[in-house]
Formats: sequence, structure tokens, C-alpha cells
Amino acid sequence: MEHKGVLVFCNSASTVNWLGYSLEEMSVRHMRLQGQMPATMREGTFRNFQKGSVDVLICTDIASRGLDTRRVGLVVNYDFPETHTDYIHRAGRVGRAGGSEGGEVLSFVTQPWDVELVQRIETAARRRTSLPGMESEIQKPSHETDFKEM
Repeated sequence: MEHKGVLVFCNSASTVNWLGYSLEEMSVRHMRLQGQMPATMREGTFRNFQKGSVDVLICTDIASRGLDTRRVGLVVNYDFPETHTDYIHRAGRVGRAGGSEGGEVLSFVTQPWDVELVQRIETAARRRTSLPGMESEIQKPSHETDFKEM
């Protein structure tokens, strides 16, 4: 069985770098992926993550869309996303279609202005209703792709 990776999302490149330096001081092997990096460097970083060279990828929302991976078992929102759409895209990195195992999402909510967004997302998930601006409704996950919010 393949070892699952962790995506840690930050809202800015400076936070990605700061968190990376902090993890280096603790000897945690990781890679960083953010929009200020050249495209070829981003591609190489993601390829190395996919291969399992490292299990932790600290990133901005550049990694929340368009990067297909079934390797992610945990998404950490170190910074809570600014919109519910960003939340859905980040959380969507776990429990990818075709994967047999689900994953988990862990979100740190540290700012008072994030609380209202968290409450809207939780309410929509509990009621199985759509979020404003989203084209599809949140569906009850199947047992194969079940993931739980922490």
C-alpha cells in the first residue's frame, strides 16, 4: 500500500516559506509549492511529492486546483481559506475519484472573520445543500471515498 501524503495549505507564499523554515528547524522533511516559484520548479516539486520523495507538501492555493493526485490522505488548512470555493477545492484533494481510501481535512480557524465561513460550510454539509456559487450539491460520501472533517 502506498504511503499517503499531507498537503498543508497557506494563504500566502510568505507563510509557506515561514512554515517551511519552522519545519526545517524541527527536521521535518517537506517541500514547498507556491506561485512565486518558476513553473518548471513547481512541476518538479509536485512530481517529487507524487513519487513519495517527501510526504509533506506546504503550498498555496496553486495546488488546490488542477493537480490530480490520489496520494493525499490529509489536507491541513494551516490558514483557513478565504472563500468556500477555495475550501471545497482544497478538501477535494482527498478522497479523489477512483481512490479506494478516503482522507481527512484538518482546519485551523484562528481569525474571527473565518468563523462565519466555517459555520456556512458546516451548515451546508449537515443539510446536504449547496453553498452559494457552487453548481452542485454536497453529496453524502460513499463508503469507498468516505472522508471525515476534523
